[in-house]
Amino acid sequence: MLQIFILVLGLSVFVLSFLVVLNSLEQSSRLYPGSNVRFLATMPSALVLALLCPWLITVPPDFSWLKTLWLVLVVALYLLYTAWVESSFRGGLIKRALKAQVVDRKGKAISFKRALFRNIFKLVLFPLAPLCVFFMIKDFRRQAPHDKLTDTFVIWTSEAIREMQPESSYRVEIR
Repeated sequence: MLQIFILVLGLSVFVLSFLVVLNSLEQSSRLYPGSNVRFLATMPSALVLALLCPWLITVPPDFSWLKTLWLVLVVALYLLYTAWVESSFRGGLIKRALKAQVVDRKGKAISFKRALFRNIFKLVLFPLAPLCVFFMIKDFRRQAPHDKLTDTFVIWTSEAIREMQPESSYRVEIR
């Protein structure tokens, strides 16, 4: 029964977040990707986590310590993987394919520790995802609460910035 409740809660959060993104009338930005890019970039890792967790349902009920151990292991591996990807490659495959990256205030790659805390906050704030997306849309830097808490930014790659700039003397440079 608890698993069904968690599944329904997760699907509800997903649908509400999607509706917030769909109904946002964001202005485009030359430096910060919009909520649609951030939403799409989050989906693969959320799906991987969602596909691993149902294994918990198949564990016999008298092995509840095994369920707890498995859940802790899956969440720990997820957090370690996402932190490694964000600190080493400035984002996962989809984020990179969408030409976005996670950086610190100076535009440099974030440390593993900062990436780990960013993803812990992201996981803890997941039940409030629609509200977090709303706050991100209203922020001129498009920072979600987990970005504000860890002083990180999701910005376009320099390649994407060059592609978006009109032919003029005005240029945005990322170093």
